[in-house]
Amino acid sequence: MLKKMSIGVVFTVLLISFSGCGGVQPKPYTQQVNFDSTIPQSKKQQIVNNLIHNINNCWDDIRAGKTYCSKDELDFLLLHGNCIYKTSRNYSRTYNSCFLVTKNDTIIREGKDYFCKNKDCSYSGKYAQKYVKVIDNTQNELQKQLPKKLKLYPQYSKLYDKEFQKAQNKFNSININIIDNVGLLSKKTIDSLKEKINKSSEDPEKVDFFAQKIFYDSIENFKEYMPKYFTINICPKWNIIGNLEVYYLNTNKLKLCQDQPYFNIPENVNIHIPKIRVYYLPLKFSAQDSNIRIEVNNSIKDKGTKTIGYFKYETIPTIRAFTIYNNTNNFITIRKISGYYGDEIFNLPLYQTISLPPKSYKNIVQGLSNANFPDFGSIASLDYTNKNKSYNFSVSYGFAISYSMDGLNIRKNLYRVKKFTAEDFLK
Repeated sequence: MLKKMSIGVVFTVLLISFSGCGGVQPKPYTQQVNFDSTIPQSKKQQIVNNLIHNINNCWDDIRAGKTYCSKDELDFLLLHGNCIYKTSRNYSRTYNSCFLVTKNDTIIREGKDYFCKNKDCSYSGKYAQKYVKVIDNTQNELQKQLPKKLKLYPQYSKLYDKEFQKAQNKFNSININIIDNVGLLSKKTIDSLKEKINKSSEDPEKVDFFAQKIFYDSIENFKEYMPKYFTINICPKWNIIGNLEVYYLNTNKLKLCQDQPYFNIPENVNIHIPKIRVYYLPLKFSAQDSNIRIEVNNSIKDKGTKTIGYFKYETIPTIRAFTIYNNTNNFITIRKISGYYGDEIFNLPLYQTISLPPKSYKNIVQGLSNANFPDFGSIASLDYTNKNKSYNFSVSYGFAISYSMDGLNIRKNLYRVKKFTAEDFLK
């Protein structure tokens, strides 16, 4: 009878020792690590974090039996940064274990049971023992895998530097050719377009890339994957030169404006122009009489619309600004300004009359001063796909100004309209 009672007491003691805050605990863990001297402290933690995530990559390793995660528990095991959390069904955290890299390159583990009020609690709850197995497994794998992975770093570093140099050599050797298939552009215009071609390179940050790919277990894996991350991007920008809008087409089957592995980029990149759009709007226009002179600046601005295939941006031709000069010794008042374009006549709304002192001038800027200029909604344009297209089309453009000379009771008009053809814009 006494013997049976003693067994019962022992059983009760064991039961108590594995319940509440006296639950289960992972094995003690510290690990001294030999990081390469060139790896910054912040990157050391990143390397450890990524390896922890790979060790507990349950969705990939469950069927291989490499972790203690089970399908029922998969939704409730959360990895974040350097911590492994056990969550409840409403995803609130119940306990965690965090692996920290100290300044002396030692990895330590800190843990917490959120239901335990004491400072040094172990893990308790329904899944505590299974969770502790996950932590123990992580610790074992860190001790086994991390030294092996870090031994790759010197070789990896040399491989990275070699690949970096190859990518830079390719970047510097690329020759971009602008080919005018229409046959209308001058050498000066083509050179201007070439200067607007954006050529850039992107390289993976050395230690970041190593940290992300540390689960590759051989240098051969780095050789296979690393070069793909050294990329070059060649992108023609929206290009309007004067009154011409160019459309780019690439006949090298190069994917423009996309990052491409450097080894996919040819040394000679031929960017073809299959179409040119001519806007029949003079960018500069002037008119004068013996009293006043007007100088008009127009622009063709981008609406930001892009189509697939051609790098086309829709445009809005608009008046940008104009300047009126008083060439007399009298005050002049500008009362009305009218614009002429093709068959259209429109008035430029002035919020008030413009008074010009003798020998002075006034800049009128779009959206500023006292003017709000309309856009040319029906601006004429023609698309050219070959240089033999007829240039017979023309459009009239000009201005009329009504003004008076103070003290002389004289009202006058300045009027000038001119016809423009494509040849005026293709010079």
